[in-house]
Amino acid sequence: MSDDGADPNGRGAALGPDIIITADARGVILSVSATCRILGYEPKDLVGKMGVDFVHPDDRDRFIANTASVFRPGDASSARVHRFRKKDGSWAWFRGNPKALPSSPRRHGELLNFFEPISEDTFNEILRG
Repeated sequence: MSDDGADPNGRGAALGPDIIITADARGVILSVSATCRILGYEPKDLVGKMGVDFVHPDDRDRFIANTASVFRPGDASSARVHRFRKKDGSWAWFRGNPKALPSSPRRHGELLNFFEPISEDTFNEILRG
């Protein structure tokens, strides 16, 4: 992302800093960047919670399918855009970019996700394809 907030990949205007999350295979948030404050939360408010609990009900099936696809190499997923509940109860739109983390004896089935804030218009454009 450039200094002026524009997305250099031409995907629409970026609206702020990415929120970086690690989660286990069940979807429990293990860590979250301080940038989660753009949603009104402190990291401690989210760690230990199920990520899907913050996803808009209409987006949950897609969110679950997208997350599962991260652990199936070669599995194509649908649009990785979702609405997340802000602490005040309103919704924010994000594009996810999840990656499976390498497994180790202490870490199996974890993922790293970068959530990029996007506009509602960009969200709808992506869903329309």
